Amino acid sequence: MALDFCIKNNHDIVIHKISISLDDFYDMIEVAKNFNPPLVLIDRLKDYYEDAEFFTSELNELKEQFLQVYKKSDEKLKIIQKLILLFDLAMLYNTSINVISD
Repeated sequence: MALDFCIKNNHDIVIHKISISLDDFYDMIEVAKNFNPPLVLIDRLKDYYEDAEFFTSELNELKEQFLQVYKKSDEKLKIIQKLILLFDLAMLYNTSINVISD
């Protein structure tokens, strides 16, 4: 089972996707929950089995929050680098990111 971060086209078809394993997801959430003040956008992902959407107006902040998690992670979660590229692509397309529990 994976958690998919997706960019969809105007017809609701996934055109770009990064899948995150359950282990990587929980490692990221574990690091993120130790921030004060909380990383409120990442906090919306705390339930692996619940879908989420991040709008274009939130993507820059979401990217910054994931960069903070990446810098604090002991293992330097490589998947975060891929997510950041996906966020950049979504900002370039001026579209949202959908997070889908698969």
